[in-house]
Amino acid sequence: MSESFAALLDESLSTLEMQPGSIVTGVVLDVDKDWVTVHVGLKSEGVISLDEFKIALKSCAKNSSPGLDGLSYEFYIKVQDLVGPKMVQVFNNQLRNKKLLPSFREGVTRLLSKVEDVPTVKEVRPITLLSTDYKIMTKVFSNRLTPVLDEVLL
Repeated sequence: MSESFAALLDESLSTLEMQPGSIVTGVVLDVDKDWVTVHVGLKSEGVISLDEFKIALKSCAKNSSPGLDGLSYEFYIKVQDLVGPKMVQVFNNQLRNKKLLPSFREGVTRLLSKVEDVPTVKEVRPITLLSTDYKIMTKVFSNRLTPVLDEVLL
């Protein structure tokens, strides 16, 4: 992304007057039973696309520990064409409803020993296992933010 985050936001806000009851034009991105998602020009936000899902999945670290469900990145890579569209739909429903699924809000913390003998408190390292689908969704956000971090961070 060559434009700065601030420029994108200023451009979006200067061309749209979004007040309650305002009529805006946009492009329909998704239609499901109860909801229609319309892109109205805010370039810094939007629904997660299947391409973003696949790019995020491809860039995730392999051989990492899965969460409580036991599903690994390797599993999702093998079945991405089958489950990818539904996963994207689930991700976007969570964003639209502003509430994460319970499995996205849970983790299990394990203590890993740094030594072979019985460790002391200083010889263990905590690691929190999060569900892989949650990590894929957060990777999408990371991929979106990375190009603009220099503009946002001082």
